[in-house]
Amino acid sequence: MSDYEEAKELATLKAQVGLLLKDSDGADDSRREIFQRIGALERRMSQVLVIAIVLCTVLPVAVESIVHHVRSTVTPAHVRR
Repeated sequence: MSDYEEAKELATLKAQVGLLLKDSDGADDSRREIFQRIGALERRMSQVLVIAIVLCTVLPVAVESIVHHVRSTVTPAHVRR
């Protein structure tokens, strides 16, 4: 094998390694972006979950207190006589 052929193969190999490294960097950037989006989605979902838990706790209590208030303040017509 001549020096020219070795140099040509070495240049080809160097170019292929460069392309592989570039693709690897692009894949890392894509993965980083994907995980950032997943993290943002998880934060939003946790906020929604907290709101849902608060509503499930507060809403029944509020409805019961309103019903109790209405029952205790409103006198039916048949009782007034």
